[in-house]
Amino acid sequence: SYLDELLINLTKDKINLIQYEFIKIFSTIIRKETI
Repeated sequence: SYLDELLINLTKDKINLIQYEFIKIFSTIIRKETI
């Protein structure tokens, strides 16, 4: 249903945001290690 799709999309967005934040932090850590 429409509501289900909306909920799934919201969850995906949340997961993507978390992944994005994690990747940002991780890449920052790696940058500090290499310098």
